[in-house]
Amino acid sequence: PTLTATTLTAFGNQCIGGSYGPNAFTITGSSLTSANVTVASLSGYTFSTTSGGTYTSSLSLPQAGGAFSQQIFVKFEPTAVVSYNGNIVVGGGGATDINVVASGAGINTGITITTPTSASLGVTTATLGGNITSIGCSNATVRGVEWSTSNGFANGTGTQVSTSGSFGTGVFTQAVTGLPG
Repeated sequence: PTLTATTLTAFGNQCIGGSYGPNAFTITGSSLTSANVTVASLSGYTFSTTSGGTYTSSLSLPQAGGAFSQQIFVKFEPTAVVSYNGNIVVGGGGATDINVVASGAGINTGITITTPTSASLGVTTATLGGNITSIGCSNATVRGVEWSTSNGFANGTGTQVSTSGSFGTGVFTQAVTGLPG
């Protein structure tokens, strides 16, 4: 009895708390006994025999013996900022266990913002702004500017003017009024 499997496409770096995929691999067997074919658990991954099906941490697949073929769908669900590289052990049917390489990493990157020059300046008003270049693993729910009459002021010590909402990447402007004249 023998088991073989196709390659599982790597998941790469993915934000923690999300569910990614499914990617898939196919198990093929020949001269198998009637013992179930199993897909063992691997931290961060869940499995199903259909792309839209119920995903579980392991599978036990009944089969009649002889020739066997089954596509396995895999979702990656990282919960920590770590590497989830490992082997999914496939066995059963009287065959020697085989390994299917699984590769992915959990990440938790922050928002990246650059600050362009002001759009317009008046005596007591200004239109200031920034550019959200990447939302990383977060959704920007507040955006705005911080200003001060002191040059080189420390972050968080100025006057903050912000807008709430749900924001993606791109340039934004914020009207600031009541500036000292």
